Amino acid sequence: MADEAQFSDFGDEAPATGRRTCRWGVVSLVLGVASPLTCVGGVAMSARAFDSISFATGVISMLVPILVAMIGLILGGLAIWLIVARPRERRGVAWACAGIALNLIGGSLSLLVATQIVRLGSIASGSIDFALRQVEAGDVDALGELMHEDVRDRLSPEILAAFDGAIRARLGAPLHGPRSVGELLSFSNTGAIEAARRARGEDDLPALPWWFERGEVLVMLRVDRDAAGALTQDLLALKGRVSLRGLVTNIRVFDEDGEVATLLEASP
Repeated sequence: MADEAQFSDFGDEAPATGRRTCRWGVVSLVLGVASPLTCVGGVAMSARAFDSISFATGVISMLVPILVAMIGLILGGLAIWLIVARPRERRGVAWACAGIALNLIGGSLSLLVATQIVRLGSIASGSIDFALRQVEAGDVDALGELMHEDVRDRLSPEILAAFDGAIRARLGAPLHGPRSVGELLSFSNTGAIEAARRARGEDDLPALPWWFERGEVLVMLRVDRDAAGALTQDLLALKGRVSLRGLVTNIRVFDEDGEVATLLEASP
């Protein structure tokens, strides 16, 4: 029997005879397949959230596919580590690698969409902050730079004073907008949300929370429809310099009792 292979010929371990597929690799692949689908679902939910007025809900809608992709990546990495650690007992590296690749694709797309939603919210927040400061100062010319040319000539010191007076009579002085994603998500004035949802039109951006001396409210910008289409294209093209300058046609403020003030009462 000298020609027969002995146990010692294979080193410390006997050759594998029944390797099992690592289940974490399979789970990673399943999540990888689901990741692009959850991304599409998140985009659809974000679109519905935009219809219902909320930037915050749009961001939350994209957190689910990002979380799915992260779990898939972690499990795929764990599967490869387990297989490499015990190659004679486990198999399924290809499945784990496929899962990692698919989760990277789905997660990256979801993160990109979420980033653009936050970016649009930041652009709108900056525009609201600029507008409220110009209204307080009564600077018609400066505010006119933000407004669309079709409504720019309708601005006057009296209109700015009336808008500012209506806000301050109910809410006091403006303090600040959302300073972080966490603060954006923490907004809890459901009455203002319902009031803004009822009043939102096709040309309105989702409302943003704003903090005043006497409470938190929502501020909604209306933009020119054609210009808004161009803005969306710029965001999808990942252009670096995007703003609402020259696009805004109206500004409205909502609290739990309804609409507090409108800059231009008869918006085009």
